[in-house]
Amino acid sequence: MHESDPLIRDVLDAGARGYVLKTDASRDLVTAVNAVRSNKTFFTAKVAQMVLDGYLDQAPKKEKPQPESPKTRLTPVNVRSCNCLRRARAVRKLPHS
Repeated sequence: MHESDPLIRDVLDAGARGYVLKTDASRDLVTAVNAVRSNKTFFTAKVAQMVLDGYLDQAPKKEKPQPESPKTRLTPVNVRSCNCLRRARAVRKLPHS
C-alpha cells in the first residue's frame, strides 16, 4: 500500500486490521495475511510508527480528565429509582412502635 498518512488513516477508519507498505510486502505480506486470518492485527514497524505519531499529534495536550462521577452517568429514571430504594431502606431501619 501507499506510504501516506491520510490514506493509512482512511483505511484504518474503514476497519482494516492490518497494513503493509509496498516496500515491505516481499518480507511481511505472508505474515500479515496469517495474522489477520487469525483475528490479529498486523502493521509493519514503519506503519505502526506513523499511526502512533499521528495519534500523538492529534491527542489533546490537556490535563488528564477527571472521571465522571457516578451521579452524572445516571439517567433521571435511574436517579429516581435509587432515591426510592434509599428511602425504602431507611424506612426499614426505623424502630417498630
